[in-house]
Amino acid sequence: MSALSSVAWPELKSLIQFPFWWYGEGLASVGRWLVNDLRAQWQRFGVRLWIKSWLQPMYGMSDFVSRFISVMMRTVFIVGQTVWWFVHACIYAVAFVLWLVWLPTALALIVAALVW
Repeated sequence: MSALSSVAWPELKSLIQFPFWWYGEGLASVGRWLVNDLRAQWQRFGVRLWIKSWLQPMYGMSDFVSRFISVMMRTVFIVGQTVWWFVHACIYAVAFVLWLVWLPTALALIVAALVW
């Protein structure tokens, strides 16, 4: 009986601690990862750099048409990259919500399967 309790007790303790980890340390870890990845994506997209050089002429061409084309192209690129970043942010927000509801949903399905 002692061997069974020495094996069962740590497993039972781990099972009881899992929801606290899921909504504590696990949730914080997922949140940090999502925020850090969104920051890294913003850096990779280089939107800030495109905004800094927004009114600068491309390829050193300084006539009116070249400046106009440069501003329009950069505007389209800035808007497109920003919209794409917001799409990623929305996907990450959905992933975060799924993390929140996954555990209760899984437990409800297990209980429903046991009761059925």
